[in-house]
Amino acid sequence: KIIPNKESVLRWNSTGLTIAGVSNVAGTDNMHLNMSSDLALDYQGTIFIADRYNHRIQKYVRGSMNGTTVAGFGNGTSSNSLYGLGSPVHVIVDDEQNLYIAESGNNRVSWWSRHALSGVVVAGFGKKNR
Repeated sequence: KIIPNKESVLRWNSTGLTIAGVSNVAGTDNMHLNMSSDLALDYQGTIFIADRYNHRIQKYVRGSMNGTTVAGFGNGTSSNSLYGLGSPVHVIVDDEQNLYIAESGNNRVSWWSRHALSGVVVAGFGKKNR
């Protein structure tokens, strides 16, 4: 609560609320995540999660506990092809729900248009350093 000319008091709530995934359980189905590393929120309250070790981006519509794979294969398979992802660590969503995805496993940033089946490399060469 904000009161003009008064000091604000913030308190930590030690009991969190799970909004995506199942607490303390990794998996590859649409209810589980495996080492989520980043999330983006669009103006409708839809959450996009970089599910790092499942090599995918999961979309969670507001109020749903079931995700939908919108980038990557969705079965935990890593890939360096443009149809898959390799350890996504960051995701950005724009107003049209297009995604920009930083992949640590493929050393690239890819762009996935809404409803796309594959991405386009917009930064990096997609090769590992040797």
